[in-house]
Amino acid sequence: MLLMAVTGIFLAWYVQKTIYDYDAKQLGNDMVVLEDMARDSRNSEELADLLRSSRNSIHMHSKTSIFVVRGDGQLIFSAFGLPMPQAMQSWLKEAHPSEPFLLEDNSQGAQLMIFKGVRLRSEVKPLYLGLTMNRSDTVNIIRTFYGVAFSITLFASMLAGLLAYSWVRRGLLPLRRVTKTAELITANQLHQKIDLHNVPDEIKRMGAAFNSMLQRLEGSFSRLKDFSADLAHELRTPINNLLGTTQVALARERSIAEYQDVLGSNVEELERLRRMTEDMLFLASTDAAELRLNLKAISMSDVAKKLAEFFEYVAEERNLMIDIEGEAVVLADMNLLERAAQNILVNALRHATEGTVVRCHMGENELEAVFSISNTGPGISHEHLPRLFDRFYRVDTSRTGPLGGSGLGLAIVQSIMRLHNGKATVKSELNHLTTFSLHFPKKTLRN
Repeated sequence: MLLMAVTGIFLAWYVQKTIYDYDAKQLGNDMVVLEDMARDSRNSEELADLLRSSRNSIHMHSKTSIFVVRGDGQLIFSAFGLPMPQAMQSWLKEAHPSEPFLLEDNSQGAQLMIFKGVRLRSEVKPLYLGLTMNRSDTVNIIRTFYGVAFSITLFASMLAGLLAYSWVRRGLLPLRRVTKTAELITANQLHQKIDLHNVPDEIKRMGAAFNSMLQRLEGSFSRLKDFSADLAHELRTPINNLLGTTQVALARERSIAEYQDVLGSNVEELERLRRMTEDMLFLASTDAAELRLNLKAISMSDVAKKLAEFFEYVAEERNLMIDIEGEAVVLADMNLLERAAQNILVNALRHATEGTVVRCHMGENELEAVFSISNTGPGISHEHLPRLFDRFYRVDTSRTGPLGGSGLGLAIVQSIMRLHNGKATVKSELNHLTTFSLHFPKKTLRN
């Protein structure tokens, strides 16, 4: 709108200047004709007579007036009987006869004047010529033009403003749809997505990022919901066991030995609850990145040998052998690394077929160092593999035994690996080999 206003003002100024220049040029041309007439005349009276004759065309229009003044200051000719202009009288007092003098009688340019002194052949004193042009009609037209230009500019500015508002409103329509969709989204309606059809690329990228965020939130809420349900289920079993055995023990008077048996059973359930609580606290601290890692170079073969020695008697009870091969050096926290390796080793010992070998393999390349534990057993169906590292997720909830866990072991493994910028993976074939691997990126070693 500002540009349109400036353009209108410039256009009006340009038209005014063009008309003014044209009138000044026309007045100058008339002065040349009048000067030629004066030089062709023998004296001032002959010039005055010539100007009074109808053959003269200079003062035939009403806009231009002619004044002829002798050197002694006497006005000898005036078109339309007008008195000598005050401006000409002032000019005569300081006139340079050979130089034309052009001026405006007022700031609006309503009166344009030009004066010139000439010498006749038969007269000693110079003769002074004056032309005035009444430009009041032209000034009024220009003023009208200014008013029309201002009105048109104002109207065009208002129209441009309305069109700009309409275009901006139309351009922001997809953004309003995004806002409306966002207002409808709640914790129970995270499946709502923003429609990205027929939207500008800039908003489409923002909408895609928003949809991606909603998808992540939906996954997080779903996992949180599942975790809450699994946690309630996991806590209910030991609590019911404790409550049941205690109520049975208190139902009648029993011997000291019987009470000791009940308390011993309760201690086992309480130990299970304690381990579960510790595991949950550990996972919470890893999620919040509150753990500070004490990183150092660690030989994975030394870790494997230490764990094999620790679980030697458990392996012998099931007629299992633990085989260690390869070597890899990783930059890790010793306590966390041992815990992750222990969890996957316990998982392998729990599900290995009796009489088989559990293999611990280590290796490294330019990108990563890998610690793997494999066992031969029933294997894991492919539909279970994506959720195997979820909290409280079990392939077979009926599994029990001396190595039975809380369902958080593999989730802890994945959390530990994320703290080390690595990952835990699993591969399995039914009734054949299952391999859990810990991947440590080499860039962590360089840093």
